[in-house]
Amino acid sequence: MFMMPYVTRLIRGYIPFAIALIVAVCCFNFFVLQANDAQRYQWAYNYYASGVLAPVEAEAFKAHLREQRNGTALRDFEALEAQNAIPLMLQQMGADPQFSARIDQGTLLATDDPQYHDWRSARAQFEQLESRIVTERFTFDTAAPDWAGAITHQFLHGGTGHLVGNMVVLLLVGPVVE
Repeated sequence: MFMMPYVTRLIRGYIPFAIALIVAVCCFNFFVLQANDAQRYQWAYNYYASGVLAPVEAEAFKAHLREQRNGTALRDFEALEAQNAIPLMLQQMGADPQFSARIDQGTLLATDDPQYHDWRSARAQFEQLESRIVTERFTFDTAAPDWAGAITHQFLHGGTGHLVGNMVVLLLVGPVVE
């Protein structure tokens, strides 16, 4: 059985500086930098849904799934589309590396398509809105890993419970490990 040692009494003088610094950085990041992420996500999703992006990219993704003969993913995506679940639709499209590459390269539509320029302009605006989201900017991208993302994602937290849980474990285990 795995036994985790822990400190039975926390006293201010015993918390190492490095642990206190990590707690402070995590709290600052969550309560200051990530504080408006939910609102920023909502702005980005509203922009995506209200313009040319949602219909153009949804149709292109469904065509892509048909080409791939992926009926299960197509049915799942169509169900999300019927519910107008934009965040989940974006997640499913982003999880497909071939489709994501076509978006990133600007080859989702042919350049002579009448919607091409509107789509490219709207896509650039959406990506700018996304870049303002702290969580999106500093998360670890497994498709294109880098050192900065490997370090910065460790200070991101998905909610207050996540932050409190991590800080409690850090305060209990950190001094023993250090």
